[in-house]
Amino acid sequence: MYKSGGWLITTTTTDGEGNFTTTWLGMSHGEQGYIRFVDQVDSTSVIFHRPFIDLEPQININYTHEWIEGNYEAGHTLWITLTNATGDIKATASGVTGLIDRWGSAGWSTNANVPWNGNPPNIQPGDYVYGRVDNGRTGEVHIAEINGYLDVDADTVSGNLIGDWLTGTVNGSCGIWINNGPGTGFSAEPPDFPYFCDFGGWFDIQPGMDVGVDYREPDNDQVYNVFRPAAPHL
Repeated sequence: MYKSGGWLITTTTTDGEGNFTTTWLGMSHGEQGYIRFVDQVDSTSVIFHRPFIDLEPQININYTHEWIEGNYEAGHTLWITLTNATGDIKATASGVTGLIDRWGSAGWSTNANVPWNGNPPNIQPGDYVYGRVDNGRTGEVHIAEINGYLDVDADTVSGNLIGDWLTGTVNGSCGIWINNGPGTGFSAEPPDFPYFCDFGGWFDIQPGMDVGVDYREPDNDQVYNVFRPAAPHL
């Protein structure tokens, strides 16, 4: 199984009919890996690979650019419902998971194969996102606010995560949204959940660049806000 930082490997033994079970400690929703089986035929090793992926829907939300998406096994019908804080439905989306060319992998996106049923909504902090897959798996995200301040002179990003439902340490990251742009992680602590990302000395944030800030829920869902330093008036 692949996690941030590299592959985690475990071994197990099958029973007489080829069945096996193994346990991964700390496996998060949406993670994936592969099963590797080696059969020795005379002096030749025949290696079989079979990928696997956790089928709990992973929901990624960008409330600045108004999209919702996630990686998922191809060929499943998926439904998304967006409500406001009081439960009123703002929008729905539906479609079939599959290969998304710009990713090079399978999944779903309201910008691609799971489009909004009608006009794209205004996604806001406090809203709820519900996902349901045809295999019975479901997911839910309550969107917390990510506020922030960009200091282009110091090349820093700072702010707070705001949502009275947040608990414990919340992990997140800041990234420069350009080709091969850098990123750095943070841990925000209660009660105010402050974060600080310092790119000073290794990247110069320029006016007009998108800087994304995200936090991760315990089940690996992600919420993004995007900040852009204003370009100078000429």
